[in-house]
Amino acid sequence: MDQQHSNGDVRTSAADSLEFKLLIAYTRKRRPADTLLQQDVPSSPQPAEDHSKPKKNKRNKRLSFLLKCIKPQTDKPAHVQQPATLAGSDGGKVDEMENMVSELTEISDSVHFTPSDIEPDSDDVVEKLVELLREHGDKLDKKIKEDKVLHEKLQSSLTYGFFKKVMEAFCGSVSPDLPPEQKDKKVNVALVCEATSQLVGIHYHPMTYVLGLGAQYLQEKYSTWINRNMHAGNGEVGDEVQ
Repeated sequence: MDQQHSNGDVRTSAADSLEFKLLIAYTRKRRPADTLLQQDVPSSPQPAEDHSKPKKNKRNKRLSFLLKCIKPQTDKPAHVQQPATLAGSDGGKVDEMENMVSELTEISDSVHFTPSDIEPDSDDVVEKLVELLREHGDKLDKKIKEDKVLHEKLQSSLTYGFFKKVMEAFCGSVSPDLPPEQKDKKVNVALVCEATSQLVGIHYHPMTYVLGLGAQYLQEKYSTWINRNMHAGNGEVGDEVQ
């Protein structure tokens, strides 16, 4: 069943998963200039604000703010906001995550794709998007907007079913002449992370929704591989075919 979204919510089972955190870490590494990614990303849908609460709370907040303004200054240095970390992860787990992300980005940078055989006037939106993901990177948003059909498709109906077809076609476009070490599951994991990070960057849908689609796909296809490699060898990616 296609995964639908409402206000950017994603399925909790995917949003709270290791795969979701991996995608956040990968996308942050790929898009360091994206300020939204450098903030704390909620790992599960956030409850809507309750506007029925009495206005007393607002008065209390205003009073607290005034008291802070007149509080004598101390010699303590001003608080400096630290970079967002992966929620629920201790130092060791963050190191494991960073190691895996570093290796996956190296893999996605080194992968070679088969030559495209898509027709210029093709109406296959999946193949069109895969072609853009393969070749245009940071220019993806511009290229999509130049294709009216693809642009409208991505804006109106980025369902899980469509996302899954794109990932399968994207991973399937890798050159068959790859060396043996690049033919196992780690290459597909790297490519899914790469494609998801690019789709996050076009900002057509809430970031958590797109990340949730990627997390659900990784859960369905590569959950065992990700868990095994994350907790073995300090996050270093092994050459595992099974």
